[in-house]
Amino acid sequence: MSASFLITGLRGPAALDWVRRLGRAGHRVAAADSLRWPIGRKSRYLSHYEVLPYAREDSLEYALAVKRAAEEFGADWIIPNCEEIFFLAHHREIFTGRARLLAEPLEVLEMLHHKGKFARFTQASDGPAFKIQAPESHEFRSREALNAFVSAVPSGSLDQWVLKATFSRFAARVKIKPTLEDCRSIRPTADNPWIAQRFIPGTPSCSYSLAIDGVITAHTAYYPKHSVDGGAGFYFEPLVRPDLLEFASEVVARLNFSGQIAFDFIDSESVVRVIECNPRATSGVFLLDSSDPLKYLSGTDGQALWPMEMIPKMLGSGMMFYPGWRARRCDYRRGTDVLSPPDDRVGILARPRQLWELLQRSKELDNHYNLIAAATDDFEWNGGPMK
Repeated sequence: MSASFLITGLRGPAALDWVRRLGRAGHRVAAADSLRWPIGRKSRYLSHYEVLPYAREDSLEYALAVKRAAEEFGADWIIPNCEEIFFLAHHREIFTGRARLLAEPLEVLEMLHHKGKFARFTQASDGPAFKIQAPESHEFRSREALNAFVSAVPSGSLDQWVLKATFSRFAARVKIKPTLEDCRSIRPTADNPWIAQRFIPGTPSCSYSLAIDGVITAHTAYYPKHSVDGGAGFYFEPLVRPDLLEFASEVVARLNFSGQIAFDFIDSESVVRVIECNPRATSGVFLLDSSDPLKYLSGTDGQALWPMEMIPKMLGSGMMFYPGWRARRCDYRRGTDVLSPPDDRVGILARPRQLWELLQRSKELDNHYNLIAAATDDFEWNGGPMK
């Protein structure tokens, strides 16, 4: 049985991975993004591409454009992959036709996306305790509240904490073991809250899950072995971690969650802590095997989970061009490049085109060529009202 899919957020490698998986399984696939030349636009598995308006400029116009693209293509599923999911969830009520939008209501996604609220959710006393919880966390909505916290911290103990914006991504706006000067530079407000979280020394690990109606149908776990300054990873070493699957299963069951959901953890000598949640696609999707995705989007009905491949996956360009190549050569030979598989080598021209377009956006934003900011500015959501 075949189906039709609309994949949004095509600038992200995870969205391109969805396009390829669905196309290889014989499904019709369209994609949409506000970029004219996202990395996956020339994929051989893509039947149609739609350029969308900016989600942050007019969320309803954006959602209507996605709905229209899905209807014209005859999509059965709309699968968001980046932070555009928040804008689509905000207008979830308009998606009442044939296509199923794989997104929970905004209030559920906001709780998971908000680092302070998610920490409280894992520590909640109104239900069975999660075996894995977030570290001790304190939220600040004013400079005065942050100053009071800093004053209460014993002298010389600020290095036992991490300060981070409650809405942040790619390890940006994070102060690990902050100094007093770092604390003075932060201006928390009601619209821009920050949290202090107890620093947990240890090794990072991550999980990715697909859930349908509160039941996980696909799950991967991995160690982000190589990354950009401890932020966005580009080498993903698969792990067998039943404890992370158990945690993810408990979360999605308690929320009756449908969609993609990912967690970042720290493994210390004595305990595992969950640091944050991303209610969207992450690099963990690369580790799933070549099964037909439709089987797992339709629910498991008691069948086994979508299998995980125990082969490291990587973003080959990151491995090759990020500083420190010599130390990564052995890992490069072990890994599989997800950007340029033999059957769909779009990367050679697609990456420079997308990079050039993001550079132009960066100029418009006057952000001194901050490509990470340019890559998310049109759909980044940091809480609060949407236009």
